[in-house]
Amino acid sequence: MFRLVALLCLLCTTYKLVLANTYDVSKSGCKGDGKTINTNAIQRIIDRASRDGGGTVYVPTGRFVTGTLQLKSNVTLELSPGAVLLGAAVRSAYPLLKSTERRIAGNYALIFADGQYNIGITGAGSIDGQGDARVFQSGKDDAYERPFLVVLYRCRQVRLEKTTFRNAASWTTHLSDCDQVTVRGLHIWGHANQNNDGLDLDGCHNVTVADCLIDATDDALCLKAQNRACQYITVTNCVLSTHSNAIKFGTVSNGGFKHISISNIIVRPSEAKTFNSPFGLREGITGIALESVDGGTLENVLIQQIMMDSIHVPIFLKIGDRGRRSLAQVAQLRNIRLQNITAYHAGITSSSITGMPGRLVENVVLKDIYISCKGGGTVADANVTSVGENTSGYPDPRWFGGNLPSYGLYVRHAKGLTLDNVQFVLEGTDARPAVLLDDVSDSSLERVVAPAGQAGQPGVKSQNVRQVRGL
Repeated sequence: MFRLVALLCLLCTTYKLVLANTYDVSKSGCKGDGKTINTNAIQRIIDRASRDGGGTVYVPTGRFVTGTLQLKSNVTLELSPGAVLLGAAVRSAYPLLKSTERRIAGNYALIFADGQYNIGITGAGSIDGQGDARVFQSGKDDAYERPFLVVLYRCRQVRLEKTTFRNAASWTTHLSDCDQVTVRGLHIWGHANQNNDGLDLDGCHNVTVADCLIDATDDALCLKAQNRACQYITVTNCVLSTHSNAIKFGTVSNGGFKHISISNIIVRPSEAKTFNSPFGLREGITGIALESVDGGTLENVLIQQIMMDSIHVPIFLKIGDRGRRSLAQVAQLRNIRLQNITAYHAGITSSSITGMPGRLVENVVLKDIYISCKGGGTVADANVTSVGENTSGYPDPRWFGGNLPSYGLYVRHAKGLTLDNVQFVLEGTDARPAVLLDDVSDSSLERVVAPAGQAGQPGVKSQNVRQVRGL
């Protein structure tokens, strides 16, 4: 009996402690009327929770308008079902972000943290940036001058779970130089403005992303490496939609990428009824884009179990040199494995794997790949003998200077390439070969099904190749 009483007392004490560490914003002067700007009141609650040793700042049902909020250590922002944290449609509500190191990508954000630990955003409510408000519609490519939705810089032990992020005025979720991150069950909707990236991981370590639904005008899942390597990343069980790139590494690639696994992803057409993309492709540009164009090394990447529908270019791997590197840096892209990938209704621009003269893509494996292509290539496309390198420009598969001279896969400046059980299917007519290899060495083609083009072209065409088995 004594033990039972002691246990009940312990449970009651624990329950009181849990209650004591939950801070309901509606009970601290905040109004969820969709009009009152609650920035100062909510920030005081966050600060108090952190000073008290940590806790949960709870947002109940209602529409709570706020400007920039700074998350603090040991604080979780929890949004109940029916709760909306609404970004104020007033420029002055977003002061210039201050950091001990001015390396963060955005200058303004709705939610920001710098150097904090054990922080989180959870709950089935939503955060809405009101990025479609007139005050944010400048018509200019001023992505850094419009507020991002969430920016976390140099934080560790981060949890983003089960919340809806909507309508950012610029990028939606940007994590830079963060460690020990879990992103699970997010629903990201980014179609309110230009530059509406979904989830950006820049120089982050030890990250798990799972069970997310991302529909974005700009890149859906984008890995960057501005200050340090982006490494030890696992992404699984997500659905991605975009008018730009679904899975992308390397818009910024100075620090490099390594030890990354991405699996069980569906890439599907966007459900957005509006079309804000400046790229002109509603169905999306690339499904998988791996780019080392700023001097970093991109290596040890496994991408598997991917299904794509109506993406213009399913696979795009590229080495470039945009002059953003130190003299000691040399861009490298190597040890990449893409397997069990199915893509339907690919566009006229071929998938491609391209290095640079004297700087080769190395040891790329494509295994168990099925790509059906819409076709449309002409005899003139098939007879192109000089394809632009675009080594110093923005990495984009449409910027080679025209359609590539193959409808399925174009490979140039590569070594150690393996194509194993790779099948291309033509949905329409096309005068180009399915595969073209140019300056390729020490490579292997096994079980490659590549229907010939309609103008007497072979299924697989090669030039300037050395020791390529299976031709």
